[in-house]
Amino acid sequence: MIIDLHGGGLIYGDKELNRYYGMHLAGLGYTVVMPSYPLSQSALFEEQVRDVFAVYRWTAAHAADYYIDIDNLFVTGDSAGAQLAAYTALIQVTPVLQELYRVEPAPITIRALGLVSGMFETGTGNIKYLRPLYYGKDYENSEIYKNMDYATAPGMEALPPCYIITSEEDSLHDASIAFADILQKRGVEYVLRDWPKQEGVTLPHVFSILFPTQEESVLTSAEMTEFFQKHMKIV
Repeated sequence: MIIDLHGGGLIYGDKELNRYYGMHLAGLGYTVVMPSYPLSQSALFEEQVRDVFAVYRWTAAHAADYYIDIDNLFVTGDSAGAQLAAYTALIQVTPVLQELYRVEPAPITIRALGLVSGMFETGTGNIKYLRPLYYGKDYENSEIYKNMDYATAPGMEALPPCYIITSEEDSLHDASIAFADILQKRGVEYVLRDWPKQEGVTLPHVFSILFPTQEESVLTSAEMTEFFQKHMKIV
């Protein structure tokens, strides 16, 4: 099964943004859970994290109701959703972060992650002006903000395998490249799918979510789910 977390900079959107993408993944043979989560106008990042953990617990509790193979659970996300997917997966395997965010690990094992055009850092570009909204007005002194750098974050070596998707025309292209470099240095298994410019077609930020039936998107999603299959638990 796949839990998919929508993007929108943590300030916009809900699960409906990814409806057709979710339908495409379902067509590949997965049960897909697509939650909404509270946006930054009403919730800090730590509260959004706790909401995603509530989704993880709900999924485990209702697996039998929706024919979910809880032993083969994968998490995908795009843009800010990729950040939530990666960071909650990190918290799931890191006790010190569980204590910091005041969550207990969910009764699940995340086998792998699919991260599309991830918003993996908030210190550059216009995103940096949203840090008080994400982490609080005194964010620079926040222990949560201090642990947001994946290069130094605890527990990274235990992060699940990652399939990272970006493109040359992706507005957050550099963030995905930097994240892949961190995974390389921290010894985390990953695949980076970095699309160059294509003749006659545009591949913008989160293109595989926006246009799930476009040829390049279909290929990308197929490669991602093949990556997932390689990490399935065979019973």
